[in-house]
Amino acid sequence: MGCCGAPAYWSGRKELYEEVKAAFIAQWQDAGKPRIITACPTCQQMFSDMLPEAEIISLWEVYCEHGLKDIVSHQNETLALHDACTARYNQALQKAVRQVADTCGAEIEDLTYSGELTKCCGFGGLVPFANPTVAEKMTDLRIQESDREYLVYCVMCQERFRAAGKKTRHLLDLLYPDLPPLEATTFSKRQQNRKKLKEKLLKERWHRADQTPGTEAERMQLLISEEMQWVIDRRLILLDDIRKVIQGAEASNQKILHPKNGHCTAKLQIGPITYWVEYEKEKDAFRVHKAYSHRLELNKDIKENEHRKYSI
Repeated sequence: MGCCGAPAYWSGRKELYEEVKAAFIAQWQDAGKPRIITACPTCQQMFSDMLPEAEIISLWEVYCEHGLKDIVSHQNETLALHDACTARYNQALQKAVRQVADTCGAEIEDLTYSGELTKCCGFGGLVPFANPTVAEKMTDLRIQESDREYLVYCVMCQERFRAAGKKTRHLLDLLYPDLPPLEATTFSKRQQNRKKLKEKLLKERWHRADQTPGTEAERMQLLISEEMQWVIDRRLILLDDIRKVIQGAEASNQKILHPKNGHCTAKLQIGPITYWVEYEKEKDAFRVHKAYSHRLELNKDIKENEHRKYSI
């Protein structure tokens, strides 16, 4: 339920990475130094670097060792395989992925740049956080290499390609064709999924109920268009933070009313970031029209715009 440390490592936060590394090594040692199985190529690379003495294997290699005899071949189409950039030098992983796909009956077509020459989907190194425009160009260049549907074995590669409109399937979709296919998610949805997974494991694995009560803000229903959702995702704004802005504005009545369209604008500082949201109430829900954030702290000792008159 933790992290391999890649986000901290990629962003140059060395102290945070060392904390993550130390915590993981301690947990691994307490567990008796077991074999580590990873479904993510980046996790495998990170753990291999921090624990060279550990036995680390990909989930796909485990399937090849123990699970493929019961897999029924059901695919009858050709898919273009995209190798994850963090699996560039992991030949055992690449071989296992192709073996799994072959067992499922898929005909694999390697892209021009594959194996050691594979290209990044645009997520590696946290490029979308540093320069979204460059990340989008990287993604577009990659998906233009083939007109075929792509097959990937990294969830973030899947996220990048599907968000750009490329039809993409995850290797797990081939292994479990009767289950709903893995869907592309949003910045907020990924966080919500992690919370749901935690609650599920607490209940079913450790027989403990999550004692954290849901907040009023979490229960707030938001109405957001696809276009606005794309903007919110690109600006890395969580829906929970939008809910907090609206909840605070509705409770305190600290909001600006736009007389022409009836929209309200409110702001709230959460940590080092201040958020602005333009919204309106629709029955029991709130429709979000705009959302913006900036890393700044407003000086609360200054009476903002006290010379202006607003309709509240």
